[in-house]
Amino acid sequence: MRAAPLFLGGQAVSLVGDGVANLTIPLLVLQLTHNPVIAGIAAAPRAIGYTAVGLIGGVVVDRTDPWRVLLWADVMRTGCFLALFLLAALHSVTAILLVAFVAGAASVFFQLALSIAVRDAFAGRLQSANATLESANQIGFVAGPGIAGLLAATDMLRIGLLGTAATFAVSVATLGLVHNHMPRFSRPQAPRGWRTLRSELVAGLRYATGTPPLSTLLWVMAIVNLVLGVDALIVYLLKIDMQLPPAEVGVVVAAGGLGGFIGAAVSRWTRRIGPMYTLAGGTVTFAVLLTVLGSVDAALPAAAASFGMSASIVITNVMNRTMSQRIVPRELLGRVVSAQRMVSYLAAALGTVLAGTVTDWAGHARPAFWLAGTVTVATMLVAWQVSLRHHLHVGREDPAQPAIERSEQYERAKVEGGPD
Repeated sequence: MRAAPLFLGGQAVSLVGDGVANLTIPLLVLQLTHNPVIAGIAAAPRAIGYTAVGLIGGVVVDRTDPWRVLLWADVMRTGCFLALFLLAALHSVTAILLVAFVAGAASVFFQLALSIAVRDAFAGRLQSANATLESANQIGFVAGPGIAGLLAATDMLRIGLLGTAATFAVSVATLGLVHNHMPRFSRPQAPRGWRTLRSELVAGLRYATGTPPLSTLLWVMAIVNLVLGVDALIVYLLKIDMQLPPAEVGVVVAAGGLGGFIGAAVSRWTRRIGPMYTLAGGTVTFAVLLTVLGSVDAALPAAAASFGMSASIVITNVMNRTMSQRIVPRELLGRVVSAQRMVSYLAAALGTVLAGTVTDWAGHARPAFWLAGTVTVATMLVAWQVSLRHHLHVGREDPAQPAIERSEQYERAKVEGGPD
């Protein structure tokens, strides 16, 4: 049995299901309540999940076997979406929201454990593995809303919930088949209880915020995610400021989806450029194209800018994720990743509010795009000058010396198994 491809395939299926679920649940709630505020709340279970349990989740996945966390998190998500399928027939909106947030919390644990599991299983080819998973994620982003919209138009949203449960069940099945063939690591036992929780949290936060270049990248990505709040205004920009017809708006939005998929596909080859050059170049490219999108008036250049923006930000995200997996000690990885994602989610939520405020003040969306692009370029230039240019060799892939071996903490670890 080829465990690694089977694992990646199962996760790819569940990521596509995630993409469908992201819109299916709020559309279902909107159908039941006709209340856009409640539907908006239903659209944010994972963001709320990271805020509620993200830091605790980081400690949990650092303490335990990540493969076991993956398995039980997907069992829980499968059960949640089966429950949502039944609750939708009962029109129980409160219960739907509660179960959706439980599923969102399970997704938090799953995503944190996935970062560790991918590092364990693909130490010498992390970037390729992350690129494969991100390609599936982008398919979910592109196909998910279309599938959810079609289900809503045909009054079959409940089938979408059942289909999402099936994708998580596929993940459970593949994890059950491969988890005994994947690497496991034993470490010296230490007292682990509620008394040590605070010190473990502090250790993870201290590493994320005090270790260059991670600390620099943390605030750079925070500002980039703050800037990404203008994404919520793209349709407004196209329809109101550019006055494009609906068909051309669709073309520009679709170009962004295609760009994300292409960016994920090509990101596996950017390791030749190097982590810091990729991160800096991708971020600046995104910022410049964001400014271009806010300046043009025709569909074709807008579509080109949208394509390039999505491709560059996805390439940047894959490299940032891969570099964290390479340079963060494994026993801290869950906590560091949870801190990074909490900052990203909170920054994105704040960015949406700020972009809307700038647009309301200016009377149109273009200044929000110009300001966002300018701030991002300035941020990256400062980060490069202060820190990143001094760490050009950090996080480079060395297939002859996998990331696990490079971790000083793994001098104490014993490999109990290996990928099949």
